[in-house]
Amino acid sequence: MPICIHVSAGEWLVFVTARDERSRGNVLMCTMDGDESPLHIVRDWKVVMQPGLPGAFDESGVVASDARLTSEGIEMLFHGYRLRNGGGWWNAIGRALLSPTGEMRSRTSAPVIGLSDECPISVAYGSWDPADQDAIWFNSAQGFDLETSLPERYIVCRSLRGEIDAKVTSVPDGTFALSRPVVTRRNGQLRLLCSVRGDEYLIVDSPLANAFEPGVQFEAFMPAGTGGEVNATAYPYVVRGIDHEVILYNGDRYGATGFGVAVG
Repeated sequence: MPICIHVSAGEWLVFVTARDERSRGNVLMCTMDGDESPLHIVRDWKVVMQPGLPGAFDESGVVASDARLTSEGIEMLFHGYRLRNGGGWWNAIGRALLSPTGEMRSRTSAPVIGLSDECPISVAYGSWDPADQDAIWFNSAQGFDLETSLPERYIVCRSLRGEIDAKVTSVPDGTFALSRPVVTRRNGQLRLLCSVRGDEYLIVDSPLANAFEPGVQFEAFMPAGTGGEVNATAYPYVVRGIDHEVILYNGDRYGATGFGVAVG
């Protein structure tokens, strides 16, 4: 799953998650160039975050889900996961601080958003709300099918200073999960982008104000295309701090052949 920071004119930092020889998620970073969007790798991928210690919430892997430049360096949201005996997993959201060149400066050893009565199994794919930097959007698995090791249902939530204050629970017909929420501002309007899962993944969006309504109709924002996204488009990320819309996303098999970039 890709995320991206626009550093300066023509310079972009891109982060992805890749599995190691033990199938654990690690976060990698590279520098890319391009006038309107990241196009070419300038400095190659390097590992900037590895799984946590045995017994920690992120012992089985880490996935970067949002990042922003601050006066102290690169602030990052990530989720860690622990595999469950018998199938499935637990997720929780952490926070890290990296230097501008990717060296780890600090990292939470406990989740900043963990499991609760409202989110008893999984919280993942956190992203900051552009209208309130103290708020984090994320998705929550509400149950697991242990025969398939897949979640039975995902919902989207917002956490404001540790308290859940909003939920989006409706999913389009023929799908069972909302995941990877990202709120963006387009033409003066806040919109919610997310992945929906049916037979395959698809990216959809809705005006944020409408997303909380029962039976809300999401619009297909990015239908499946060609090449590495014949069957699926998933896990959108909207680059901040630029005057046009740049969206990074995964294609088939969770981005097995790379990631895509859309410019609007």
